[in-house]
Amino acid sequence: MKHVAAMTVWTVVILGLAPPVGAQSDDPLSVVINPAGVESRLGDTIEVEVVVTNQTARPISDVAVHLDITDPSTEGSVDPEDWTATLTQPAGTVEPGQSVTLQWSLQPISGGRFTAYAVALHPASSGVAASNAATITVAEQRALNPEGVLPIAIGGPVLIGGLLVLRWRARRTATAV
Repeated sequence: MKHVAAMTVWTVVILGLAPPVGAQSDDPLSVVINPAGVESRLGDTIEVEVVVTNQTARPISDVAVHLDITDPSTEGSVDPEDWTATLTQPAGTVEPGQSVTLQWSLQPISGGRFTAYAVALHPASSGVAASNAATITVAEQRALNPEGVLPIAIGGPVLIGGLLVLRWRARRTATAV
């Protein structure tokens, strides 16, 4: 767990050195996040994959990939830990010309338009390889009966209350006789 926290801090520190998304990087890794655009509803699970490709003739070891989510329309930040339990995943060694695919399952906790991106870090580079920016649009979903729990939420207390009233009446009748 310490490794993941340290990697998250390291990623935040290094992001200032990352080239703008779409800019050419001299990093030997390329990173692509798929799909590039997703439309979803609150409560849905969004599957995202990140493909890391080694563009050199030598293996690159100790590669870690970090996923981040931001809301570019506000000054506040999105807490990506609320969307997924795993922000950083090890990609291990990426062989020359080969690719490694990592999967994330995201559960949006609020509606809006968000941007997800990934960065690959490895000890052989002083920078990071940044992915394209994927747009995630999450529609608000307001429902009176989410997941069908309304009958249980109302029916359970009514049933228990009714049983308590019947028990009370039975005791009252038994003591009156």
